[in-house]
Amino acid sequence: MPLSLYPVRNILAAYAAPNVLLLSLARAPVNAFNDDLWHELREVFDAASEDPDVRVVVLASTGKLFTAGLDLMYASLRT
Repeated sequence: MPLSLYPVRNILAAYAAPNVLLLSLARAPVNAFNDDLWHELREVFDAASEDPDVRVVVLASTGKLFTAGLDLMYASLRT
């Protein structure tokens, strides 16, 4: 499946090897999770599960941290 079928803003998708999809969290500066990132992850994993060319998904990140966890600033604005 072409990488264009993984159209998300906060996750970079690339084929690391045949049948291996590399997904890298790319929500600077610390890959903190907000609703958008959760939804994008769901979309990408749903698409990968339907992609016959993908047998393995590797979840990684850009930057120094894998993730800082929940974006507390974003969460505080929702209450």
